[in-house]
Amino acid sequence: DALSQANALEGGGASRHLLQRAYLNIRAKRDYVAEPLLLEALEAQPGKRATISEELGYLYLRTYRNRQAVEYLTAARNGYREMYLAGRLDGAEAAEKERALRQLIRTVSRRFTLSLYQSINLFEERAGDAKSAFIGSSRHATGELEIGYRPEGLGYRNGSIFNLFLRTFWASRDRGAAILGESLQAGVGIRYKPLAEKNLWLSAERLFKVGGNTADHWMLRTAWSYTQGLEPYASRGKAYLNLYLDVAKLFENTGGTLLFAEGRYGRSYLFGGRWIATPFMYLRGNGEINREDHHLVDAGLGLELRGNGQQAVLAKPYRRLNWGLFLRAGSDLSSDRAKQGFQLNIGFRLSH
Repeated sequence: DALSQANALEGGGASRHLLQRAYLNIRAKRDYVAEPLLLEALEAQPGKRATISEELGYLYLRTYRNRQAVEYLTAARNGYREMYLAGRLDGAEAAEKERALRQLIRTVSRRFTLSLYQSINLFEERAGDAKSAFIGSSRHATGELEIGYRPEGLGYRNGSIFNLFLRTFWASRDRGAAILGESLQAGVGIRYKPLAEKNLWLSAERLFKVGGNTADHWMLRTAWSYTQGLEPYASRGKAYLNLYLDVAKLFENTGGTLLFAEGRYGRSYLFGGRWIATPFMYLRGNGEINREDHHLVDAGLGLELRGNGQQAVLAKPYRRLNWGLFLRAGSDLSSDRAKQGFQLNIGFRLSH
């Protein structure tokens, strides 16, 4: 096994065995043995500094030492950039290394998050109520502004993420983006992503009455999504699939369990080296469980344009505001209204 192979190489002491011994110990889940070997190899094999620094970064992430992880991942990123400029690394591989490491470094090191979302339904004749903005709505125009904070040490632990957040959200007036004051609500809570490889979020939130048509609530919420093909690396495009499910349980006052689900399928196209255009088909629905008078299912076509942050030629580190614009046109399949209608949504989202 990996451990016995690593032990068999210990007597050699040659620098050419350092990396092999380190990798075998990593496979044997002995990071405490692999760490000094990687550090020694880093000095003994300068031609592999980028690769070894990257491996050290992952080791420090696994052992919850985020500051050291960011230090070595940054060194790896710079090393790959130097290899690319020296002609020792293919441009496509260098761009992928740059994108992946930049995203990982930002995820690990960020403390504050900020997001803004607004949708408009151009064919809606009735403004939404407060509940339509809690977790999203197929029919009504809604908006949300959120500020988040990740405590150092707890905020990021090898893929698990813990956030404190403060948000305000609202429904908008008929066929516009103006805030419907009576629907305005505020919330403060905690959000936790327990699984590194799955985009599953659990949250608990205290909602505060602000507008006249709102109420105080406690809310427990679970949101899950699966996405593939969102960041293509060739202009010919990639198959795009997105599945999203959001369930929230309200306590106090009216209570209730809210549900929102959406599936998308299409293709993603990279253009200009930085932007992604994604035409897609969709099926989505939302409602309140055990209430037949509060539901909507619709299907149609959509287009989303978003900032990608990938550059064709590697550049110096920078910060970027992520953004997205979307358009959706569809028809009701099932509705709590006597007359089913046509949906035309436009909107934007910003995040940092």
